[in-house]
Amino acid sequence: MRATHRFFGDLLLGGVRLQRLECELHEVPNNEEELWSGRFRIPQNKAGLFELDRPYLLELEDGRKGRVIVHAMNKANPADPNSPQMLLEFQPAPK
Repeated sequence: MRATHRFFGDLLLGGVRLQRLECELHEVPNNEEELWSGRFRIPQNKAGLFELDRPYLLELEDGRKGRVIVHAMNKANPADPNSPQMLLEFQPAPK
């Protein structure tokens, strides 16, 4: 199993920037570019900004950037139907 690292970063969605998202990040070994999979939480009212399988740019606080696609969106706490957060899972975006 790959190590999980926690980072803060910004996610660029066209003209919208979601700032300081806490990401759980798995780094995928690759010599050419940064490839990441993982997940992050967003406020439920921002979920409509996302489309599944569309590429987005994730910029980490340490300056690294990588293209990711969101492949799943779920309630952060499925036991609480009023949970204010969504959990989005992402993987590296294809070239």
